Amino acid sequence: MLDCRNLMWFYRLHGIMPTMLHLSPTMMTHPAAPRMAMASAGWWVAAVGLPSLLARRTLRRGQAALDQRQYDVAEKYFRKAAMFEPTREEATCLIAESLVRQNKPQEAISALDPLFPAKVGPTERNPPRRASFLLTVAYCMLRLGGAAQGEIAPIVLDPNAAEEEKLAAVQACLLAEDIPAARQVLETVDFSRLEGAVLSRARVCRAAVLWHEGRWPEAMEALPPVESCDESDQFVVHTVRQLIQQRLNVEAARGAAG
Repeated sequence: MLDCRNLMWFYRLHGIMPTMLHLSPTMMTHPAAPRMAMASAGWWVAAVGLPSLLARRTLRRGQAALDQRQYDVAEKYFRKAAMFEPTREEATCLIAESLVRQNKPQEAISALDPLFPAKVGPTERNPPRRASFLLTVAYCMLRLGGAAQGEIAPIVLDPNAAEEEKLAAVQACLLAEDIPAARQVLETVDFSRLEGAVLSRARVCRAAVLWHEGRWPEAMEALPPVESCDESDQFVVHTVRQLIQQRLNVEAARGAAG
């Protein structure tokens, strides 16, 4: 009879699960069988479990850095986590988010490329919603309204879309100068569910739509206080307020002249 103990060095060297344990009743009763089963379990943990555990830990560290606005540090952690299959998709989206927050939209678009593959065979893999949203934000930052509209279209049609996703769609429509579409999407945004900087951005979007519709006084009233906005929005609000005021002055001068 073949002594399994003489083969243990071979399994350990090559990391092969001894399938004979499942095929031969004789070998299952052999004294070496428990040790072989333990060796197989150890191989699985080392090959599958440990990388997954390390990837999740790296992802958590990156998220902590993201919460602390250490975006460059977060990006490094996310790139490490993206090397492992269990966390690849989530980490790729977080890489793009960290790049967007570093004002690097073109790099964010490149980072998302693996999640938008071309058709392979008869099926096509659908990218995650978060990836579509981040791609839209990056396109908006580059003022590519048409491209942004194309990415956000499936989100707009979803009745369960998040408010931030809808706001991204409004911005995309504004950049594409499709004001009726921007108005249509804006009307689906529930302002009562928003707060802080997100609410301020929503008010900026509303003011922009009103501006394009020629409703200057309403646009001025819709603008949020500058101090309630993110740093990236404060300059926009200040500039838009000046433009609206100039338009109001022109209209007032015309009214006085008439």
